[in-house]
Amino acid sequence: KKVESKGGEAAFYSSPSCPFYKYPKGSLSCYGDEATPLLHSIARQGKDFHLDTFAEDFFTWAKGYHGRLNHMSKEFVSNRDAGKSWDKCASGSKDAHNLIKIPIIAARWAGTPDYMTKVEQITQLHQYEPIATVVARVCARIYEKVLLGATPKG
Repeated sequence: KKVESKGGEAAFYSSPSCPFYKYPKGSLSCYGDEATPLLHSIARQGKDFHLDTFAEDFFTWAKGYHGRLNHMSKEFVSNRDAGKSWDKCASGSKDAHNLIKIPIIAARWAGTPDYMTKVEQITQLHQYEPIATVVARVCARIYEKVLLGATPKG
């Protein structure tokens, strides 16, 4: 009833219920926005995906982004601005920030020998804590199973 009284459904308020988000209805959140550089980088690079190119694409996007950047993205930008190499720009965040990227990685590499390597590389570009990689791998395995036709019963 509380949701209905605010003019929305359980999934969507007419304006975001969280005071940190000021996005029009139907827009991606800052987390959805964060996935777009990966999608664009994969599309632009085609078969020859290079992590350094994606790192540059993400950095350029984050520097010009006018929405709310999460801590992981801010730390990534700050580390690069400080002159660190791409492999030293990752955040110590243990949050599940990279899960938003798993559907894109799965759509591109699920079922290939490179799949888990790409999951790990893309996760570790932004987060160096081992738990972030473990969670990304588990989520990626679930996505892969679903995309390749598995059901909960088999």
